[in-house]
Amino acid sequence: MISLAELSTHVWACAPNYVELFLEDLAALDLSDLVVPTADDKAPPAFAVENGIAQIPITGMIMREVPAQLKAAGIPATSTKETGEKIAAALADETISAIMMNIDSPGGTLAGTAELADLIFSAREIKPIHAHTEDIA
Repeated sequence: MISLAELSTHVWACAPNYVELFLEDLAALDLSDLVVPTADDKAPPAFAVENGIAQIPITGMIMREVPAQLKAAGIPATSTKETGEKIAAALADETISAIMMNIDSPGGTLAGTAELADLIFSAREIKPIHAHTEDIA
């Protein structure tokens, strides 16, 4: 799992002001009161299904793995690894006819992006996959 300190060393594909604000928010976190989940607690949250369409949210900064401290603090961020797992689960589920990615993100780190893009590209051969963007995308 990546540490908060390591995030500042990553290559970002995002407007610099968003990265600066994000890193400032991380630096201001009071980690002393946070209850951070352990590896045993880690399970990607299930996605919603509406009319047979898997709704996969992609919110906040995107990175390969989201540090547990961010999740515990409620800071919106999306793991490309967990998103890939959700897409794979939706592809394997016969009750799901399509996948919708709901994106509200300014971007994020490059780590994990190519792998997720490859998965999304190949997923379209199995089921229709679409994206809807919100405010910041």
